[in-house]
Amino acid sequence: MRNLLTGEYRKIPLLNATTLRGDYPSAATTLDTCKSLLHVSIFAFLWVAMTDWALRAYLS
Repeated sequence: MRNLLTGEYRKIPLLNATTLRGDYPSAATTLDTCKSLLHVSIFAFLWVAMTDWALRAYLS
């Protein structure tokens, strides 16, 4: 992130010991939320695909 007054760049930690301690809870929470949503969507897709495959095999 860039400081508009001085022009200096500052690194924003996404996941390290500081975020795990809770000093930057929003960054870790956002990353954890994205990972959780990704895992849930992958699981839901696989569940629907396997159910569809199983029903097609059973009904044919």
